[in-house]
Formats: sequence, C-alpha cells, structure tokens
Amino acid sequence: QLLEHRQVTTVQWRIPNILDLKRDTAKGKYIVSPIFSFGGLHPVVFHFYPKGDEYAEEGFCSLYMHLPEGCSPVKRTLFAGKYKIGPKEATDTANLGESEMCVLGNIIPKGKDFVVVGAEDIEVSGDYVEEGQTFLRILV
Repeated sequence: QLLEHRQVTTVQWRIPNILDLKRDTAKGKYIVSPIFSFGGLHPVVFHFYPKGDEYAEEGFCSLYMHLPEGCSPVKRTLFAGKYKIGPKEATDTANLGESEMCVLGNIIPKGKDFVVVGAEDIEVSGDYVEEGQTFLRILV
C-alpha cells in the first residue's frame, strides 16, 4: 500500500489490537507501518516498539520514522496519543525517533484497543516542496 502526497504535514497511524501487541511483542521488537510518502520523499515508514527498543525503560514504547537514504532534512514532531516530542530535524541517519516516546498504557484510550502515533508539523528542506497543509491518515 503506497500513499503519496507532496503537501502532507501530518501523518497518523492508527494501530489496532494494541492490547495483543502489548502482551505478545517482545522488548526490542517492532511493527512497521504501511509505506507512505510526503514532501516528495519515498519510501517512509514508522517503526513502533510496543515494549520499547533495547534502550527504553520498562513500560515505555518507542517510535521511529525511517526516511529514504540520502534525503533532505525533515523537521517534524513525533506524537503518540497526546504525547509529543519535537520539533526536531531528522535525516536518514540522525534523529529518526524516540526510544522513550511515552508510557504505552497512557496512550490507549479507555475501553479501546488501539493507539494513534505519527508525525506532525512536517517540513521537508528543498525548493520543490509545495505550500499548503494536508493530512494523511494510515488505517490498517
């Protein structure tokens, strides 16, 4: 599934069955979002670690946005539920994400079985980026 748009400034990934993922996914293991594009960059994916990567403290989840090799710098704010970290400038090798994004239990809506993570306020360096704001939502 490929979603492309040059004016995207916000990307949301709704992750269903989070209670099963929280229970069944080992620390250091991640799930991958569908491939998407923004600002002329392709492919872009999120890696979400329900129990955190190898550096995260117990209870924290980790979120990374992987950019294409050699891409222009991208300014973005990562979010998980209501928790936000940024803005930070990321490249294909630096500031890809957050090891301790937030405590996973704090972002699961009461009585629900999903979480929403993503990036907002996305700005891609370069003259080819068009003006405007568009919202891209990834649903699986």
